[in-house]
Amino acid sequence: MLHSGIDLKAKTGTPVFATADGRVVFTGKDGFNGISVRILHEKGYVTAYHHLSRHLVEQGARVDHRCRRQHRRFPRSPPALRGTQG
Repeated sequence: MLHSGIDLKAKTGTPVFATADGRVVFTGKDGFNGISVRILHEKGYVTAYHHLSRHLVEQGARVDHRCRRQHRRFPRSPPALRGTQG
């Protein structure tokens, strides 16, 4: 399926981290995309995480990140785990 996003490959079970603070606006199965999580960020940006083995957050939850190393940001806990169609 063509889209303007970026696909990142990882092994099944790899933690998936939010790119920025936000609110979870969708969790669950999303047709072709399988188990998915969508996070709404500032200024209306949405990040979508698809083909997960499971999600670890619920709709409405707030996710945040913190700086562990200079120029690298990760959330305090992963909102999902990488997987297959699910």
